[in-house]
Amino acid sequence: DALEILTPLRRKVALCDADIRGTYSKNMSGALVNLGRVSEALAFAAEAVDLASEFYGPQSQTTLVAMSLQGQLFLRVGRVHEAKETLGRVLATSTRVFGPDHELTRNTRDALRFRAARTG
Repeated sequence: DALEILTPLRRKVALCDADIRGTYSKNMSGALVNLGRVSEALAFAAEAVDLASEFYGPQSQTTLVAMSLQGQLFLRVGRVHEAKETLGRVLATSTRVFGPDHELTRNTRDALRFRAARTG
């Protein structure tokens, strides 16, 4: 499976630039989610956010997508406050940088509305 492929690469990836390390972290997070190991995926998601921010900047679409994924993971493990805070930052930044009609802005807004409707 994906985890068996990605895990041995960790040491080699550590020597690469932030872009490659961030992609690796995002992929590891996704592989762990697919295996039902969401709590473990959070560490890789946080690393992906940090690396994307370092490489692309805090307002880049890559960083905001990584943050959005992290926010959704927070929701999956019941960390609702952190999820709302993270997704709220994504929404505010995406709206300011890309506009209210950008796909990332719309998707984040919809995710927050959906979650608000489910959690009250």
